Amino acid sequence: MNKNRVVSFILLCALIISLATNIYTATTHKNYSGNIVGTYCYGEEKDNGEYLTFLDDKTYIHYKQFSVLDEGNYFEDYENIYILKANEQSNETKIIFIGDMIYYNNADNDIKVYKKISNTPMLININNNQ
Repeated sequence: MNKNRVVSFILLCALIISLATNIYTATTHKNYSGNIVGTYCYGEEKDNGEYLTFLDDKTYIHYKQFSVLDEGNYFEDYENIYILKANEQSNETKIIFIGDMIYYNNADNDIKVYKKISNTPMLININNNQ
């Protein structure tokens, strides 16, 4: 009987330590996606792909090849939620950044999912001085 109590006590202690470790990990480690800087693509890259490129200087360019759709500044509003403020428009667009994906809610309330294609900001067939 004494041996059973010792084994039960050890198992109970291990369970409590495991539970405490899980709670600590869940509360201290946020689901942060990392660095948003880079280039993301929606659709086929070679055909009519739409791109979002985020630069280190907190600017972004939203474009299709040979045509800039909008550009402006971005900032993090909340964890994993960014605001895009276009230079030519007074409205703001919120995006969600998770892992290597960006969820973009356009003016038609369609959600487009952009996938990261490069950690380096790239402008494909676009002149940055347009």
